[in-house]
Parts: sequence; C-alpha cells; structure tokens
Amino acid sequence: MQKYILITWPLSMLLFEHKRFDECYIALAVDQSKNIDSSYLVPEDLYEELIRQQKNQPGL
Repeated sequence: MQKYILITWPLSMLLFEHKRFDECYIALAVDQSKNIDSSYLVPEDLYEELIRQQKNQPGL
C-alpha cells in the first residue's frame, strides 16, 4: 500500500515540473472553511525528495 503525504504551498511549487507529478493528486476542500489551495497528495518517497530539494533552495 502506497502512503501519501499532503503538501501545501510553497513546497508544492517544486512539484509542478517534477517528472513524477502524474503520481500526485490535487487535494480539494470538502467545505469552504478549509484553505488548501495548491495542496497535493504525494507519495511518501517523493515528499522526502522534495524536502531535500527544498533545503537546497533557501526561501521556499
């Protein structure tokens, strides 16, 4: 079973041009009280890769 992690902006910016973007799912709020614009469910291993990449790009 694949484990997915919810990521939000600004980390999600790193995802848009990633070769594995097609493995991710956009997260939509079920009610208007939650603000999760630009949020995605990503496979856990991809999340860990994005975290490493974020550490190399100060300001994200």
